[in-house]
Amino acid sequence: MKNKQDYEWGIYKGKLPYLLRLKGDPSIIIFEPSRELVKNVTHRIDDIIKTYNMILPAKCSLCVLGYDPNLPVEYTAEEVAHTFADFIKKKYRPGIVMGISYGGFISIPFAALHPELTQKMILMVSAYAASPDGIQLMKDFIHEIDGENQYGVVQKFYSLILGTPLRLLFTFLTWLKRKDYKNNVNPASTFINAYNYVIKTNGINKKYLPEINASTLIIGGDKDPFFNNELFKETEELIPDSKLSLYKNQGHFVAIEKMKSVKKELADFIL
Repeated sequence: MKNKQDYEWGIYKGKLPYLLRLKGDPSIIIFEPSRELVKNVTHRIDDIIKTYNMILPAKCSLCVLGYDPNLPVEYTAEEVAHTFADFIKKKYRPGIVMGISYGGFISIPFAALHPELTQKMILMVSAYAASPDGIQLMKDFIHEIDGENQYGVVQKFYSLILGTPLRLLFTFLTWLKRKDYKNNVNPASTFINAYNYVIKTNGINKKYLPEINASTLIIGGDKDPFFNNELFKETEELIPDSKLSLYKNQGHFVAIEKMKSVKKELADFIL
């Protein structure tokens, strides 16, 4: 474990990367997107702190959870959810759970199976299943990272940013850090195993939606290549207490491209 300002981080039981800021209220629990599958929390501290300081209300406490850096072929979203629950019970506290992109595939079973830990839920650019186009895109990402091309897959992610200036900026900043993707990265199998699980079990989370008691906010873009409008709307319809905020002409990076609006919406829901 290390300390930096008010933060601490480490890898719980050798399998669960985490970052904590224990001071503050309310409590926010983040289930990380696919970037965590490339490079885990413990090697992205500064970027994570900066990112969540930009989009979350000030003075919240924070628990950012990642995934086993050596994620095995045989795993289930439920197993990951139970591991998260064990960590939260022992080292954090109940809070508002936010599953971002891939993290939504974990937060849905988590909220259903551990209502005592889920005060509210946010699905950020995520739904209970990926669209057919999303499944194909996942297969493309698997092909990209196969052979340990972590840098290539990160650049491919940023190619999904719709706004040209912002896309070019992120592409350039990633290029500057290209050497970082040769060191301290997860093996390609971590990413491949996670995406193959989603492809193989796509739609399995639908059964959990009616069991979610937590008030839920779903934020998405109507041009998201991973999740189409029908999936966003069906996720909203099947969670008893939920609201969908679907941004027009926005894609998978709506939280960055419409940061001001998304930040306000998150604050209104969280506070």
